[in-house]
Amino acid sequence: QRFAKQLSSHALISEKNAVEKIGRAFQIRDDILDVIGDEEVLGKPVGSDERNNKQTYVSIKGLEKAKEDANNAGVSVEVIGTGKNVSRQSVGAGVKEDTDTKIFLYTGGQVTCPNMVGWSEDEVNSFMTTTDIPITINGKGKVTKQSIPAGKVIDKNSKLSVNLK
Repeated sequence: QRFAKQLSSHALISEKNAVEKIGRAFQIRDDILDVIGDEEVLGKPVGSDERNNKQTYVSIKGLEKAKEDANNAGVSVEVIGTGKNVSRQSVGAGVKEDTDTKIFLYTGGQVTCPNMVGWSEDEVNSFMTTTDIPITINGKGKVTKQSIPAGKVIDKNSKLSVNLK
């Protein structure tokens, strides 16, 4: 009985830590999107936090540190393209993403192929939808191999395929 009580106490602490981690990740993500997101997709004005003098994670830590901390908190923000402004993103207004899901911010311009090894099929599909770059997906699971190496410039005519296991 004492062991069961200890176990439930540890489970509550773990659950509380998980909830705090998810909450922090979503707040950082929201603060980042308020700076570099697409207003039309988000469904709210971008930059409203700054205009309202709201103290945010980004205003305190800076955008790059916020991205790094978001990644550490389980939220991966990937900026795709060499453009100056986000024209599309993989997260829409009111959409609740899992904290382990990558958020893609597409800026247009030249796109370099990311290292997709370890990505889920959903993440590959999200990248494909956000960039309009077709990808042939073979198998189920996580990406183990990709046909175009990371860092190479890709576009809508590229023959990119990934193998999942």
